[in-house]
Amino acid sequence: MTGFVEYCVCTVHWRNLTTGAAGAVVPSRSTGPVLTGSGTVVAVLTVNGWSDRPGVLTALPGAGTWNVP
Repeated sequence: MTGFVEYCVCTVHWRNLTTGAAGAVVPSRSTGPVLTGSGTVVAVLTVNGWSDRPGVLTALPGAGTWNVP
């Protein structure tokens, strides 16, 4: 189980390299934990935009790797 972020105008794409499980989530306050399973998890964040206030969000896409117990 991994928690990525509480809220974001983004999508987190993840893959558990140990089990092969994968998914994508658009984080919000009601999303809750992402059930990745134990193992080495990689994730990349892509920015979706902000439709009601264009141009006010500056973000860099990013990626990371975690060892989930």
